[in-house]
Amino acid sequence: MKKRRNKGKAKVEKYHDRVASTYDAMYEGSRYWDLYREITWRHLKRHLPELGKKCLDGGCGTGLWGLRLARCGYDVVLQDISGQMLEKAQEKANQQGLLHRCTFLKGDFETLAGVEDNSIALLTAQGDPLSCVKNPQRAISSIYRVLEQGGKAVISVDSLYGGAFYFLDRNDVDGLEKYLRSGKTNWQTDASAEQFPTQSFSAAKLRKLFTEGGFQVLSIIGKPVFPLRRFRRLLEDKDTYVKLLHMELKYGSEPELLGGAAHLEIAVCKGSNRD
Repeated sequence: MKKRRNKGKAKVEKYHDRVASTYDAMYEGSRYWDLYREITWRHLKRHLPELGKKCLDGGCGTGLWGLRLARCGYDVVLQDISGQMLEKAQEKANQQGLLHRCTFLKGDFETLAGVEDNSIALLTAQGDPLSCVKNPQRAISSIYRVLEQGGKAVISVDSLYGGAFYFLDRNDVDGLEKYLRSGKTNWQTDASAEQFPTQSFSAAKLRKLFTEGGFQVLSIIGKPVFPLRRFRRLLEDKDTYVKLLHMELKYGSEPELLGGAAHLEIAVCKGSNRD
């Protein structure tokens, strides 16, 4: 079991090491990803702690969210399994004059080894690192461990039902049936040697996991809840973009719409009691 788990981690690391140098370019110039990030930030900033508190960006990649928190005045731990991603994040922190606010930690999101207990006021994990770990319950326990009492976590994951489009586009009904039963699939990179297991979540399962992990669930949103990835052309018009963003922000937490979201994002709080 340990060998299998380590092999999966190695593939996650290998893939992200390879794409680190081009990762930012994959998303630049895309109105869809601009909208996605705006939805993320509007949700995340509702849960910012008071200044002077420490934040953690889990699975930080090239540092998009960790560095944004640093620019807001927070001291931030940027953690990632990929050393190449961390190098890019550190280069950007240096260019932006933020090194004094940043600590860089290479490690596994499942354990958050190296992060002190009860030391973090806000943990964010974008880019869906919770979907890439072998044992989500263990990762949730690690999040609970590092958060201070009353600390919050804002975490993005792959959406179970939103993932159905991948199989439908390929006429893979048998694959869809299997996927919906387990929530499991592989990261679809062209290099088969780099494909690693991923886990998608329904809103109900996500809520249950965190509640059983001792957290109070504050909110769950979809990113986005409307299938805008399939209608990207609509976002090229500035006025239409603004209207669709407004609708996403207004309806993004509606339970009836969460099932169709491309990704889900949950905000939780660590309470003083745990069963």
